[in-house]
Amino acid sequence: MDLLSKIISATGPVKMIGKGFQSGCLVVVVLFSAVCGQMNHNKTVGCYFENWSFYRPPPVKFDISSIDTDLCTHGIYIAADIDDVSWTIFAADPWFDLDSTDCEPGYCNYNGYRRFTDLADEDFIPILALGGWPGSSAKFSAMAKDPIKRYTFVDSVIPFLKAYGFAGMEVRWEYPGQGEGSHPDDQEYLVRLMDALKERFDAEDFMLMLLVNVQANELEIGYDFPALSESVDLFSLATYDFSYYSPDRNFTGHPSPMRSRVEEQDESHPGYLQNIYDGVRQVLDLGVSPEKILLGINGEGRGFTLEDSESNGLYCPATDPIPAGPFTAIPGYWAYFEVLEAQSAEELPSLPEATPREWSIITDDCYQAPYMTNGPYWIGYEDVISVAIKANFVNFAELGGVAFTSLDSDDFKGLYSKPYPLLTQINKQLSAGNEFDPETFECGSAPAPICDIDAF
Repeated sequence: MDLLSKIISATGPVKMIGKGFQSGCLVVVVLFSAVCGQMNHNKTVGCYFENWSFYRPPPVKFDISSIDTDLCTHGIYIAADIDDVSWTIFAADPWFDLDSTDCEPGYCNYNGYRRFTDLADEDFIPILALGGWPGSSAKFSAMAKDPIKRYTFVDSVIPFLKAYGFAGMEVRWEYPGQGEGSHPDDQEYLVRLMDALKERFDAEDFMLMLLVNVQANELEIGYDFPALSESVDLFSLATYDFSYYSPDRNFTGHPSPMRSRVEEQDESHPGYLQNIYDGVRQVLDLGVSPEKILLGINGEGRGFTLEDSESNGLYCPATDPIPAGPFTAIPGYWAYFEVLEAQSAEELPSLPEATPREWSIITDDCYQAPYMTNGPYWIGYEDVISVAIKANFVNFAELGGVAFTSLDSDDFKGLYSKPYPLLTQINKQLSAGNEFDPETFECGSAPAPICDIDAF
């Protein structure tokens, strides 16, 4: 597919500055042109439900009843797991996932699987995710490389999905060929696993999806895309983890930049190919049809604690992740509703060096996505403008649609906006048909400040 042959419909960049907030260069998009309907499009909108969000405190406790199926064509329930003794599929959290009739009294209570699949209709297809957490790579590798274990597992999947009403499965092997317990031949084993699943799925008319790690130099390690395309119906691209705090990556960076800055085009730079446009381009170049690609958009920001509050641009030294948000409680990660809460809060008890309502918001004109700073606290995230641009890119590149992670990270109750502002905006832009070509707008005229990555 020749991306350069497409035409951008967004107008030129503008600069917007408001009290307490500063934005760099943004491409203007028509945010509300699809007033006649949010789902008037033929794209897939896969919406992830994370079952652990049920355990959050009010007012952001998320249950099946919180799902707006009008905003999703597919719901993807996270998650099931692999039993490394029997090599069969099982419910990762039976307390929430299963009903009291499924197991011994007191162990299964909330019937999450069935309540989720009860939402199914011709416009909402329930899919079960498998895996997706640290350590799962070892299980996948051990199962997929051994024919007996592999077919034992595959034999267990169809009865499991049918028992709870799912219409397909997403394999979340994080990640083949990488991490503890992985194997150098995981790429081949993944193909064998997906082929075996597809053979069974076709008989049931089930959908088979695969989560893909879109990172520089890792796509070719884990994925034989021409072979996988024979079995995989949809590839969900994790195009939202290009930067996050870790001890060996102790500098700021946005998790989902639209395209690269000039500094990042050097192969030795840590930001080389770490952006959505290059990630999607590589997957296309490696043989995946655009209509099989779902662009991953994440409602969770990635944050850092700065070494020096004055050095608060991109690639600036960081000592720790940003402190945990008040509801999601994971250092380094904030849901979008926590970003909105922090922007408007009169007090910030978990951020002792921040000044309430004094966030500076910056959008680099290449990244086309915001980050905000307050004292030593720095977080990159998505807002309604940045997700609109990404949806317009989906239209432009003629991709299959969007995979939104996750329903519970959006402002789903409308505590700080209308309910589901990010997911609603994605659907509006897909319906409107607006397009955004990352290569045909001026990039670099209004850059965000940047630190010298070689200086630390």
